Amino acid sequence: MKKVTYPLNIDEELWNKFKDLVPRTKKLNDALVELIKDEVLASEK
Repeated sequence: MKKVTYPLNIDEELWNKFKDLVPRTKKLNDALVELIKDEVLASEK
């Protein structure tokens, strides 16, 4: 799979809330990828 690197431009408060939601055992990048995948799959239904 080809990887895409894209810099985030996100509000710091929103980012901090997202980090608080992600379990410490999961990498933030993995959590973002999972969230994007879930949203794309949901939109295809």
